[in-house]
Amino acid sequence: VLGAGGAGLMAACQVYDKKGKVVVFDKSYSPYHSATRMCGGLFTAYGSAIQKREHAKDSWQEFAHDIMDYGGYMSLKEPVELFAKHSGEAFDWLENHGLAKHHLEKYPGHSNLRAVRQDSYQGKDYIDVLTKQIADRKIKIYEGTPLTKIYFDPKKNEVLGIEATNLDTGKKYNVRALKGVIMATGGFSSNVEMRETQVPYLTADLPTTNIKAASTGEGIYLAQAIGANTTQMSNIQRYPWADPNT
Repeated sequence: VLGAGGAGLMAACQVYDKKGKVVVFDKSYSPYHSATRMCGGLFTAYGSAIQKREHAKDSWQEFAHDIMDYGGYMSLKEPVELFAKHSGEAFDWLENHGLAKHHLEKYPGHSNLRAVRQDSYQGKDYIDVLTKQIADRKIKIYEGTPLTKIYFDPKKNEVLGIEATNLDTGKKYNVRALKGVIMATGGFSSNVEMRETQVPYLTADLPTTNIKAASTGEGIYLAQAIGANTTQMSNIQRYPWADPNT
């Protein structure tokens, strides 16, 4: 697993619980230096236990519709529907593993009551749960050790493994992927050159609250280098504060 934010840590736990062998490499020096940690502690989910406790009416179809509508119908339908169907299961996993206090609240763009807000208004609550579960499972995280190469066999169209390099020592780790590589390396909001290439009007002088460790796009570059197809790179969510007009 590449990346130790919310997505990467959750993925690592799920692989472990399915009896897989898993290791995590992360560019930052702590899961608390991640976009998940910096977020406002909001999780939108259909079918969650808290929705059921509050008797909130909803359906995955309505959730998927709201996502598509909010994104101007430019999102890919299949992953949106997959997310909408299983989002409640993901949130319930966090809740069942000790998530701090939270509540349902109305949120713009959602037709039904499905947004779960942490009482703390902090993404730290998610990382608190995930780091404990990672520790309980004794999953190794190589911190300060970003992805530096993806090994790819073009004849088989298969990713064979990865190289990650420690930022302090220069030590290289070469890992054969027996089942696969999960990329959770974040976006590119803090990479001004990449941002201007994809979205020219988001110029260098516009700030972003995304931290450099989480949002500089190296994972995207390395995936593109082996032929990965990236789509709709210019259709990004410009909040928070990469665009003064949104």
